[in-house]
Amino acid sequence: MQHSMRRATRPLLIHASVFDSSLFVLVCARSPQKAAFFDVHKSTAASLPLRRSPLPPPRMQTYTPQHKHTILTHYRTGVRGSGFDALARRFAVQGGARVIARWHQQWDGTPQSLETKKRSGRPRVLSRREVQQYVRAPILRANKAHKAVHYSTVAATVRQMTGKQLSLRTLQRYGKEELGAKQRRGKKRTADESE
Repeated sequence: MQHSMRRATRPLLIHASVFDSSLFVLVCARSPQKAAFFDVHKSTAASLPLRRSPLPPPRMQTYTPQHKHTILTHYRTGVRGSGFDALARRFAVQGGARVIARWHQQWDGTPQSLETKKRSGRPRVLSRREVQQYVRAPILRANKAHKAVHYSTVAATVRQMTGKQLSLRTLQRYGKEELGAKQRRGKKRTADESE
């Protein structure tokens, strides 16, 4: 009697999650370290080959109330693999179990309970659209013309165009944080060079 020497292989583990109307499938061959995310669009899931997606999610992941609700429906108290830590790993939630626990505290079983509430604090002076229109555009025009840009002149223009009182420091913060503008000294150019 001849025995075939087959190595016993562990079964293929598949976990699927739905985010932003895309299906993410986690395939674990033998160890979780060799896992990779693949996405398949639900409309043509059978016809398309799997495309590899980056494993770590983007830096700042924002979740819609429906996403949070979907994650929280998988939570089971006292069941191994269904706690906050396991859900945070399974769905790659940045902030981990603490974030999911916070969602769970405000969750009443409906996605509407997970919607973002109004927050305290001072509202923005300029909207993002106004920053693009009245701050970014003049800076880009001046850069193309090789002319120096000073926040004080931009601030005066913004105040005149919008009718809003804007401090110089707020304008500098918008430029730095939202537009990535850097203050630096440029070389003095002759008239011929700047044309």
